[in-house]
Amino acid sequence: MTPWEIDATELANCNCAFGCPCQFNSLPTNGNCEAAVGIIIHKGFYGDVRLDGVKAAFTAEWPAAIHMGNGTMQLVIDAAATPAQRKAVEAIFTGGDTDDMATVFWVFNKMSSNRLETLVKPIDAAIDIEARTGHVKVPGVFEMSAQPIRNPVSGQAHRARISLPSGFEFRLAEVASGTTKTSGAISLTKNTGTHAHICPHLIAQQSTFETILNGLTSATLKSPTRRSRINSMPRSRDASGRTQPYSSPLVWRRPTLLQRSRGPEPCRQAKRALTHSIAQRKCGRRATRGP
Repeated sequence: MTPWEIDATELANCNCAFGCPCQFNSLPTNGNCEAAVGIIIHKGFYGDVRLDGVKAAFTAEWPAAIHMGNGTMQLVIDAAATPAQRKAVEAIFTGGDTDDMATVFWVFNKMSSNRLETLVKPIDAAIDIEARTGHVKVPGVFEMSAQPIRNPVSGQAHRARISLPSGFEFRLAEVASGTTKTSGAISLTKNTGTHAHICPHLIAQQSTFETILNGLTSATLKSPTRRSRINSMPRSRDASGRTQPYSSPLVWRRPTLLQRSRGPEPCRQAKRALTHSIAQRKCGRRATRGP
């Protein structure tokens, strides 16, 4: 198999309610699955072909849950990609040169008995993970947009994440509200103000690697040709492509009753342990000594 790896950001919108029960091994909200997906590859390769900056998208529908099969999919590759890049992206996104069950692309394609012709069209895409916003526009196929979920009482932005330590589609994703209007061969009729997720991807032919927001973990990539250590995971990118920092979810918590009952020292130890943990994770390396 040709070795490949991609570091990308994904925006996806389906017809399920916020959270998408499919992510929790439940049946789809409406009994079927309709989805549009846009992906921006920030860095990557397929053999000797660099994939930096390549964009791709696809629409898909399944008559029931995805794992029941009989789906229809259509892939779109950005017209700005070179012929070699188009061939590489098509191979990756259709499950080629990939171990069985290793990536979401492999799974989706195996569950789609009807795969339509791959299109080459201009793709306008921008995704901001931190802001939970983004859009993907493909002329003649679909237009998708995402914005934060709004509290129905206050109207304030509501933030939620889905963490799936063993997820095949993503490990951690920001949840948003998405809307997709289609004009192509696949018609998505119920994707208005429905579930959307935005997530970083670090994927290779063997698996979806650990992709934790805020750069709290590191991952080791293995391929037949090289091994490299990733000390910081993909960060949020604004519309101009500039990297934006994430806010850390680690906060100091009030000592527990048990800690307080044992005096001030356990509380100080707990705070030192948290401080050490934050420093260790920011450095992206394993500590050799305790706090």
